[in-house]
Amino acid sequence: MKNNNRFCKALSVMLAMVTMISAMAIPVGATEYETYISRGIKNVSYCKTTFTWTVNSRISITDSSAYQITSGINIDKGGTYRRYANGLEHEWAAVTESILGLSIKGIVFGITVSYEDIVELYNSGGASVEWD
Repeated sequence: MKNNNRFCKALSVMLAMVTMISAMAIPVGATEYETYISRGIKNVSYCKTTFTWTVNSRISITDSSAYQITSGINIDKGGTYRRYANGLEHEWAAVTESILGLSIKGIVFGITVSYEDIVELYNSGGASVEWD
């Protein structure tokens, strides 16, 4: 009977240890953050770039993305691209093109001025912008 009790206690301790180890290995969850930058005047000549990024329970950025929306005239989204990425921060460039002149069906009469703003996304949920 004593051997059976010792076996049960040993088994209980082993199961408790396995439970603790597996609880540490499973991520609790992820947090998603979102921020945006904009150029121009809404509905007149405006470009909004939205950034989203996910931070896992281990406090590192696992994914980030960006997209642009324009409204008004003489403005175009020049695109976004990720310049740098590691677990603590992701750096994005957001390009906005302002047309000085006239644009008819994609044909530009005048010049296009491009602005490349640099946005850094942090694992803490914060962000910073370096305006062009």
